[in-house]
Order: sequence, then C-alpha cells, then structure tokens
Amino acid sequence: MSHQRRGNLSKVILGVLLVSFLVFGMGLSVWAAKPFEGITLVVSRWAGDPFESATRVLADRFEEETGCKIIIDAVPWENLREKQIFEMASGTGAYDILYIHPFWYAEMVNAGFLLELDDYLTEEEKGLYVSSLLDACRVDGRLYGIPDWIATIILAYRTDLLEEAGLDVPESWEDVLEVAKHFTGDGNYGIALPAKRTGALADIFSTLLPGAGAWYLDETGKPNINTPEAIETAAFVAEMLKYAPPGVLNFHWDEAGNAAMQGKVALMVAQSVNSSWLNDPNRSTTAGKWGFTSFKYNGKPTGLVQNYAWSVASDTQHPEAAVAFIKWLSETEQQRYLAEATGTAGAMYSFYEDEELISSMPFLTAMLEAFTNAMPQPSWPQWAEMQETLELSLQNIYLGNEEPAEAMQKLQAVMEELF
Repeated sequence: MSHQRRGNLSKVILGVLLVSFLVFGMGLSVWAAKPFEGITLVVSRWAGDPFESATRVLADRFEEETGCKIIIDAVPWENLREKQIFEMASGTGAYDILYIHPFWYAEMVNAGFLLELDDYLTEEEKGLYVSSLLDACRVDGRLYGIPDWIATIILAYRTDLLEEAGLDVPESWEDVLEVAKHFTGDGNYGIALPAKRTGALADIFSTLLPGAGAWYLDETGKPNINTPEAIETAAFVAEMLKYAPPGVLNFHWDEAGNAAMQGKVALMVAQSVNSSWLNDPNRSTTAGKWGFTSFKYNGKPTGLVQNYAWSVASDTQHPEAAVAFIKWLSETEQQRYLAEATGTAGAMYSFYEDEELISSMPFLTAMLEAFTNAMPQPSWPQWAEMQETLELSLQNIYLGNEEPAEAMQKLQAVMEELF
C-alpha cells in the first residue's frame, strides 16, 4: 500500500470514528452534523424504473443526513459497462461510484479501476453481511464492492395442494420429483421452470451444483465439470422438465410465473426477485397459497448468489464519502425501502431476520437458507460460451438426444479449450 493510500486510510478511519457508528444488527448509521457538507459524488448506474427512481430518493436522503450531494448518471443497461470503462480508462474522473455486475469485476479490477475496500470496513462491519454475498464481491480474495440487488433461485410450492395430498415440503431432489410427478396429469403439471436458452436454465444448474458437492472449476481454477456429481445434477434438471407444462423449452421467468399464478403447477423454480408475483392478488389466482424453501440435496441447502454491487472508483477524490454512501445504501433501513419499491433483497443478516420484511416477503427465510451453501453466479469471461453449450445440452437431455454423462464430457472439453 502506498504512503498516499495509507494517509487516505488514516483519514477514513478517523472520519468513521468521528462521524458515524453502527448499531449492530440493524446497520444504522448515525452521523455527526453534515460530515460531508460541500462534497459532490457522481454515481454511475443503469437507467430505468423503479430502480433508478429509488436510488434518487435515497440519494436525496443521504444528502439531507450528511450534506453530500449525489448526482446520478443513469444510462441504459446495455451501454453501462461500455461507458464506465471508457470514462475510467480515459482518466476523466467522471465517476466516484460505479454500479457493477460481477461479470465485469475481473476486467475492472485488472485495469485498476476499482478501489479495494477491505481496509475501509472493520471486521465488525463485514460481519453484518451474509458472508457468501460479500464474498461474491471479491476478486482474488480482496473486496471491491458492497453487494446490492440480491437474488437467488429457490423452490416455491403450493401449501394447500401439498397439505391436501399429505405431502411434505421437499427436502431433497427426490422429494421434488415425487411431488412433481404426483401432481402431473389430467391437464395439470408438477413444476414450472424457465428452460429457454436465455441464461436462466444455466443458473438453475449452477444453483444445484454446490448442493451435490460440485462446481465448474476445482480449487486450482481448472475445469472440473465432468464428475459424477455434475452428471447427477444435469440428470435432475432434465427430469424436472418432464413434469413441466408443454412448451417449457420456450419458458423464461415470465412464462414459468404465469403457469404458477394461473394454478397450473404445484411447484415452481423461482427467482427470489420475482417470487412476490405468486402471492400478489392483483396478478395471481393462487395468491396466498405459496410457500418457499431452498433447494436441498439430502437436506443440505444450496443456492446461487445473483447480485449487482456498489464499487468506488479508484481515482475518486472523495473516498471517505463514497465508501460511506455505499455502506449506507446497504443498510437494512435503506434496503427495506428498496424492497418495497423494487422487490429486491438486501445483503445484511438483519434484513433476513426482520419480522416485518419476512411478513411481506415470505421467501426471505428460504433465501438466507440458500446462501449458507451458495456460489457466486459465474462471471468468468468464458461463461457465455460455456452457458450456450450447457443449456443446449440440458435441453437435449430432456429431449432424449443426449445422455447426462455425454453432456458433461462435452462441457468439460469446451472449458478445457477456454481456460
């Protein structure tokens, strides 16, 4: 660490001690009077509501509390990465804070665009966050962001149908298939899930892999997908598809959700950010009848960390204020507002333990359970090609055109060429 950085760090620590403290369990910042008066921060994020408007509301609140003015530069999502990289590479100093997808982390960290945050958070502060969520913002073990827009994949089930049939909430993959099979017939189907080649099917596979004790890469970073555990996972995904409604290979999240909301299925592989649809009486004919659990492999939960993150530009002139803002945004008080406005979840343990939030978002307990054994959503540069191979193979297994072992052997070969 340079002498200049150490100097900045000393200022940060002193500033934190002087202007704020954390009420642990809630993560509630309490500020001295206007500690960042006169400072302006420029934030880069994607455009579009409700997310953009919600960020602007919170930015105004932060200014009221701290005196720091926040300018939001919102651009269309498809242009966000390109503009962020252009501005950072040009050295314009245009941005202080960047809203980043984990897919972009390696590129931005390697280019030196992001401020390392480990020394800006105390160990107590780090302990406020669900560990797997914070880990998703690390590159080579170092922290470069605060997680936001948290989501994972969980299992939704019709509480009324399972109770009437005398069936328990699934605690294993075998249980999922048993329930799905039971409710398939007479124009009804067991389970809805997105199986279109849009990334969701690969995310489902990635969610299940850690449960079986597998992952794409081994501890040394070498491809390791041609294993019995991965083969078993591929077979399970294809088996679920047998109990899905017709046309499932054209289902994305919307189509799977519609099948569930219209009462056509007993189970749904659901993304948490969309799970509130199921119990919304304005959208769902089955509102109030859905419960949620994590996917489990013989009782062991499994999940996938899907998130964006707030990062600080390495060339910001105001690191103390920038770090303070992204920490403040992640606190449960602010995340409660975002949950109401956008349907997303927070990153602190206290968010998932808040009884008021659990009442309005009953899938939170399932999410926290999933995060106890979760891997970050793959973000390697090679992932796009891997995803294409994987999703096509999963569809072919379901159609009977490929065996699970053959599919994993093929994916292994593709990965060995890419890595």
